[in-house]
Amino acid sequence: MKFLEQMLSASQAGVKELSFTTYHQEEEAARCTELLAALLQSGIEPKDLSSFLFSLCEKNSMSEESADSMFLSIVLEWLANYPRGKKRPFPAH
Repeated sequence: MKFLEQMLSASQAGVKELSFTTYHQEEEAARCTELLAALLQSGIEPKDLSSFLFSLCEKNSMSEESADSMFLSIVLEWLANYPRGKKRPFPAH
């Protein structure tokens, strides 16, 4: 969630490149890389991502622990099915 918030903030500020660190947490780094690739591939607009995140919070009243375990899969599924996206190949890592 924090990674997506940072992406939205950078977009609002007109930032073209964003560096981030996961402080040597390889699993977190892999999740962020996966989210970034899905965001780029979907062609989603920042306002639509913001709306989705707000609606996700409103619709789901699950515990914090279960929300953490489900968040990545929910977002990736939504991005994969995003209707207005212009599909692009994954960026090189």
